[in-house]
Amino acid sequence: MDKQAPGGGNPRPPAELVVESVAVIKRKISGCRKENGMTELTSMMNIGKEMARKLDSVGIGSAEELVRLGAEQAFLKVKERYPNVCLVHLYALEGAVCNVEFNSLLEGRKKELKEFSDFLKG
Repeated sequence: MDKQAPGGGNPRPPAELVVESVAVIKRKISGCRKENGMTELTSMMNIGKEMARKLDSVGIGSAEELVRLGAEQAFLKVKERYPNVCLVHLYALEGAVCNVEFNSLLEGRKKELKEFSDFLKG
């Protein structure tokens, strides 16, 4: 069963943000394609080799897939396999999805993500 975010919010970014993020990603990293035509995770902001490896190990193998899932759903998958991932990883995923540095996320959004992370700790 999927976990509900605190406050009953949808854990995915709004559709228009996803469409905008995918368009920005495609423009900026059009030369970073895998053989299957999908965009490399490491071409996204905040995603290094280690985070890309973790994402790939849970079935998220492209930038498009990460944007489609959203930061919270991706974090849930990663956290199940790697329980030691923390809030900073969630911020990094959100920054990647929104195409901003993780430390530039809006304070309100960081608060929502912290509540989500705390919720997962139970």
